[in-house]
Amino acid sequence: MSAYLKFPATVPFSFPLERGRIHNNIRQQAENGVEQIRAKWGAHKRAFKYTFTMLTQAEHDELVAFYNARMTDGAPFLFDDPRDASTTGAAATPSIGDGIEVLFSLPHRYIDAGTITVYLDGAPQASGWTLADDAGQVTFDTPPGAGVAVTADYRALIKLRFDADQLRTTEGKYKIFSADLSATEVWP
Repeated sequence: MSAYLKFPATVPFSFPLERGRIHNNIRQQAENGVEQIRAKWGAHKRAFKYTFTMLTQAEHDELVAFYNARMTDGAPFLFDDPRDASTTGAAATPSIGDGIEVLFSLPHRYIDAGTITVYLDGAPQASGWTLADDAGQVTFDTPPGAGVAVTADYRALIKLRFDADQLRTTEGKYKIFSADLSATEVWP
């Protein structure tokens, strides 16, 4: 089981789901007016803005409880971005068995454990392996044979943290609620 809670799938957000990218650059301007830009990060972080409309009382309460739990301890959470396609045929590292190695790393660190199918030479393996929590690693009980390709299908998750220290919700007619939240990717 993951050390991070997964954003509740029972709380429906509305589209459009806003996505952006955050770059952390340092800008310096010389006396002659030339500007120099230096990236502090090797890659960008993803940012999300969720809009929730037409929430029932139960969905509203679940959203508030999840938000409060994450803000109380400041812990990040895992999110399944509906616009990210499932990963299909992802080659592990190493991608070919050697008859000795039992540990294979997948391209993503956070994986929805309920969605993964592991393949040896294209044949699905229902058992004989385990997925390491929050590491994206598959460990086989028995090493895959020499020359056997190791791949997997799964849904990758994104580790996020809420940006704001407050959650504002609106109660409309007939106890229908709405809310807006924003979150930023956390590495690793």
